[in-house]
Amino acid sequence: MTKRQAEAAWRATRTPSQGPSGKPVPGVARPAASRPSDGRILSALSRCGKLYAKTRVNPFDTEAGACVPDKTTRNTKRVKYWIKGTFTIGTGGFGFCMVDSSCVGETDNYCLVHTNSSYAGTFIDPAAIAPAITTLTTSNSVFVNADKGDIPGGGLNARSRIVGAGMRIKYAGTQLNVGGTAIGLQEPDNLSLEDMDFDQFAAYQETTTLAVNSERKWMELVWQPQDETDFEFTQLSNNTTGSGVMPPAVDFGFVVSGTAGDTYTYEYAVHMEWIGAVTDKTPSENDAVALAAVETVANRPEFVGGRYLTPKTQTQSFLHRVAKEVLSGVSGVGRFLVDHKGDIASLSSAILAFL
Repeated sequence: MTKRQAEAAWRATRTPSQGPSGKPVPGVARPAASRPSDGRILSALSRCGKLYAKTRVNPFDTEAGACVPDKTTRNTKRVKYWIKGTFTIGTGGFGFCMVDSSCVGETDNYCLVHTNSSYAGTFIDPAAIAPAITTLTTSNSVFVNADKGDIPGGGLNARSRIVGAGMRIKYAGTQLNVGGTAIGLQEPDNLSLEDMDFDQFAAYQETTTLAVNSERKWMELVWQPQDETDFEFTQLSNNTTGSGVMPPAVDFGFVVSGTAGDTYTYEYAVHMEWIGAVTDKTPSENDAVALAAVETVANRPEFVGGRYLTPKTQTQSFLHRVAKEVLSGVSGVGRFLVDHKGDIASLSSAILAFL
């Protein structure tokens, strides 16, 4: 083979975007690389990471067992609770269904409050007197308020944290009266929403006003951790008053305006982890990749505040974006390692930066 033939054969192995040296040619596009499927990317995450992602976008239909894939790989008990029912717009054309996130998870701890037809207020008043309001506890809990005690001879020293939660509502009134508006909000600083009226609710940047329509779509609000303390295991607040009247610290839920007497169906679901002298605990997993990707996607505007819900589409869109974040993070580490090949110190720096 002549020198010219050898050069021609070598050139044939180059892609159109590579020059004689093998380096990219400016202005020439590289062939598109095949991108791994979302399923393949997500399958590389831990079970805890995958279930965490699903729980954060759709806590209603995701199975129990989710955990936060943070740096503490401790044994935890994972439970899913729910409350389902109907609430009604009061005589003033105002209604609400609200949760105190600090007290969910015990069979004798009141955590949800909603209006009934005789409610006369035009603002959120969790301390109103029945039958104007109804207060409820989470269903299927295995714990009572005394379990969080740590006194000698009593209690399990139980502590908990929320992994994911959400509320969804839909119009259940007559077709003749269909209409009105709804707003979902999680108070962005974990403050109380007591005494807020409809316009004050709407003033929050994190809200979206949703029109109630004849299609009777679910309107959804998904819980988000607001700061680092939301990832800590804490002792639940005590809302176990004898009359069932709740303290005013409601921070999550919906307000609606419309025709007095109109009804709405609601569902509240919450996934929790428990520690302490509790049974059926399993090890959690440290999956910093999943945690970072989920938190990045979950805080985008389209996933914050109330929204119409199409479960399958919403979940697929969320998981697709989580997969893109994972791929982007892994690719970034790969580029870092290539740029610093052979340097052990750089390898350590890359791992620390990735985590």
